Amino acid sequence: MGKEIDKKVVLISLDALSDTEFERLKKLDNFSKFIKKGAYSYNSISVYPTQTYTVHTSVITGDYPDKHGIYNNQYFQPFVESKDKEWFWYRHQIKTNTLYDVLRENKRKVCSVLWPVSGKSRIKYNMPEIVAVKKENQALKVLKNGSLVFSTRCELKYGKYRKGILQPELDEFAVMCAVDCIKRHAPDLVMVHLVSIDAAKHNYGVESDVINDALIALDKMIGDIIDACNDEYTFVMFSDHGQFTVEKDVFINVFLEKNGLLSFENNTYDSYIECMGGSGVLRAKNSESFSKTLKLLEDNKDMLGIEEIYNREDLDELHINTDIEIIIEAKNGYHLKEGNSEKVIADLKEENIVHATHGYSPLKDNYSCLFFAMGDGIKQGYKIDEMEVVDIAPTVARVMGINEFKCDGHILEHILE
Repeated sequence: MGKEIDKKVVLISLDALSDTEFERLKKLDNFSKFIKKGAYSYNSISVYPTQTYTVHTSVITGDYPDKHGIYNNQYFQPFVESKDKEWFWYRHQIKTNTLYDVLRENKRKVCSVLWPVSGKSRIKYNMPEIVAVKKENQALKVLKNGSLVFSTRCELKYGKYRKGILQPELDEFAVMCAVDCIKRHAPDLVMVHLVSIDAAKHNYGVESDVINDALIALDKMIGDIIDACNDEYTFVMFSDHGQFTVEKDVFINVFLEKNGLLSFENNTYDSYIECMGGSGVLRAKNSESFSKTLKLLEDNKDMLGIEEIYNREDLDELHINTDIEIIIEAKNGYHLKEGNSEKVIADLKEENIVHATHGYSPLKDNYSCLFFAMGDGIKQGYKIDEMEVVDIAPTVARVMGINEFKCDGHILEHILE
């Protein structure tokens, strides 16, 4: 075991950054510092499905989804438009312990900026990632579910720099808020969720020049955080998933409607596919509907772009919530969508549309995550051959001097000096 460490930590989430970007990161000022002066991996294995809220909950709990319960960004809401769906926004929806709760119990202060599933948590300085739906007021929703004084100060001082959810302004706003808190309060753990790479890939695909510009902007923001800190802090950065450019949108519930299993007009269903980008959960009202739907999916796998149909035995190995019986895994380039459409399959090349998505198996090629750690107690220039995102929380806890953090993950002892 390495020497005793009791450091403050900045934990930065680099949403949707992938192993495919690693060579480009080596040429950037601040990412290159992490590679030369810290420990790193471009083969960090995420959890399934690779949805942002699922992964971030595994990161902060060190547990797999079958324990912490956050299996998707949104909980099941059939026939509700995506823009109106509620997400897993709140701490009480997590079924296991979190790193920030353990730190609070040890009288350590935490700052969290736009971190998923942190609404109504007991984080001292908390601006949760939470979005107004329908007729809600965005500012009021954040204030109600975060730290009133901290969120108000950030909004009054830095809100003018934000342009809604446009990037990179939203990430720049998040960094300003985190830096302000570091300078004013020196919290023991700072958690920041940066989303500009995810937005660029969703909107322009994974091969766009926009990605290069976003990486350069992200590197500068990381530098701003480093500059705000002193030798008290160790830095840990990670990504949650990659993305694949979409060639075909699959309106799989339209396929079920054509086979008499649901009705968009009446908002009723015997079977329904809860879509998660690159995967989907089969929801059925009874065993007869379940069996009929499963056979339909198996008989039409190629047409629907289905790569695998995972049964409960498979899902046990993947640590998926026990109330889910079937998950459909899409092929690369296929995107499962819930809404209504004239077509079951929309060919995006024909429509001259480019976008990307995630939610696929974390074991797909060119889809691994990144991990970086740098600071006192971390080995320099150390390449981690393989790790899992559930290893992050216990490792951060160890760096912070919390030696008892019970979870599924393991401490990355080999990166500690």
